[in-house]
Amino acid sequence: MKIMDRVIDPKNIHLAYLRVINESMNKELLIEAEQELFHDSIPKVYEDIQQILQSPQKYNFNTVEQLHKPKYSSETGEYGKRTLIRINFFDSVIIQCVVNIIAEQLKSLMPTWNYGYKIVSRTDSPYFYQNWRTGYAKFVKNELEIIENRRYLSVIETDIEKFYPTVNHQLLLSELIPYFSSYEDSAIILLWIEKILDIYFEIDENQFKVGLPQGPLHSPLFALFYIRDCFNDVKQEYPRITCFGYVDDLRIYSEYSTEIANSIFLSLKNIWIKRESL
Repeated sequence: MKIMDRVIDPKNIHLAYLRVINESMNKELLIEAEQELFHDSIPKVYEDIQQILQSPQKYNFNTVEQLHKPKYSSETGEYGKRTLIRINFFDSVIIQCVVNIIAEQLKSLMPTWNYGYKIVSRTDSPYFYQNWRTGYAKFVKNELEIIENRRYLSVIETDIEKFYPTVNHQLLLSELIPYFSSYEDSAIILLWIEKILDIYFEIDENQFKVGLPQGPLHSPLFALFYIRDCFNDVKQEYPRITCFGYVDDLRIYSEYSTEIANSIFLSLKNIWIKRESL
């Protein structure tokens, strides 16, 4: 079986185009002139994309552009900046062609405990993620319901510092490979994944490639897959806890005392540090 047959299907290419133009979280990353040029080139541009998708080693993505968006910090009461990465529209459609099929493969593996960036259930939907307000409303509702439950004695509210910038490419790739290696053309899809990850990265102190760009559609998919099992070990050690989150904003409600809750937090932190050092 060849997975790339699904990637280069004209229906998938058109779906990728629709999902890129319907991206609603960061509209400032889309340039109208690029969209119009692409639209006016349909269907010829779809034929070009088909050819490109079959030979990833021959294609180089355009240079990305950084945009700085104001971000308010409730801790300091000041505005900082959040760096968004803008990818050329044509490149975004190529990436989404691959990501559509990757998402179909990974959908059942995504963390059910996380309410952020839920992939739409319909594979033919012109939207890639469910509306963010729906997920956030469920996150808040779950918080309120648990607060009313008197059996919980403590809560840990935390987030993953520099969530997108610290995703380790090598570790992410090693965890993705088993889900695509059975295909005859696995080398092609895996090369595309590697090229997509290499669009934007930094080198950490251990000389690893790290980081996913904030803004593009593919980043939340890879980032949430990356942390899908982050609570597994701590839940085995402390079974009387309830864990959930919204993207990198995490909650752990515990039936244990505050002292034990502190141990739970340290255990989770140590598990994460150990994982990142692999």
